Amino acid sequence: MGYNLLPVAISLWKYTWAVLARAFGEFTWGRDTVIGCVLSVATIALQVHWSLISVTDWKQHTGQWIGSVVVPFVAVLVIHIAWRLVTAPWRLHQYQEQKHADEASLLSRKLETCKRELQNETDKVHQPDVALVWDWTDEVKAHNQLFGRTEKDIIVHNRSNQYVYRVQIDPVRLMSALEFDLISCIAPSEKHIAVGRWMSTAHNEMTSSSRTDYGYYFASNEAVAREKGWYVKKPHDRGIGDTWFKIPMALRYTCRNTEWITEFEFTYDIASESFFTRGMGKRL
Repeated sequence: MGYNLLPVAISLWKYTWAVLARAFGEFTWGRDTVIGCVLSVATIALQVHWSLISVTDWKQHTGQWIGSVVVPFVAVLVIHIAWRLVTAPWRLHQYQEQKHADEASLLSRKLETCKRELQNETDKVHQPDVALVWDWTDEVKAHNQLFGRTEKDIIVHNRSNQYVYRVQIDPVRLMSALEFDLISCIAPSEKHIAVGRWMSTAHNEMTSSSRTDYGYYFASNEAVAREKGWYVKKPHDRGIGDTWFKIPMALRYTCRNTEWITEFEFTYDIASESFFTRGMGKRL
């Protein structure tokens, strides 16, 4: 199937000129034929000059001598010119079709490249859904009595359909810092426990959330949290006390070679239900 399905605006003279250019462009064969004809005539002239052809015969048959040499060249040249003129429109069409096909192929490749680049940029604009949640892992939920856990974990939940890498929760800076281990990779729809580590003031040694509850960390840092405005009164009377912690936290990760950050507020209520509230997210 051809590509020139729509009419192209072109004048008669431009089309005629294009056909003639296609017919006689690179007409080297015609040039060589004319040169051969001239050389043949020159050969006859030399034969007459050197008396290889008698003067009487030359005078009586001059036209026949020249015609015997020129006519075959002219006949072949005329036939070749006629063939060029007849086939020129077809060859012009073939040339245009091939040129159009090449341009269409080039544009198609450029379009595919642009689509891929646009998709990559679009993917970078849309932030993957990765969240902090306060929960037990599925394994602990199924065997909670066996594990004997009294407090839930901070879990990073990759809710997107993309792998995320270098997942890092920013440290919480109170009197002592609560720092989290780097998570190298989380698969799509998977969860990973965020292990927090801090200096225990009671034992003067490093401890972690895998060994003890976060309540020990926050309880020992209550005064500094109050100064920062992170330890506030509850808007309700549920739970044991009338205050809880409101800790600003940030989650950083990489997806599709793009770094992202999402802000969270960790509402921690000792010995009661805690939760995360998602804030703003952006591309770094």
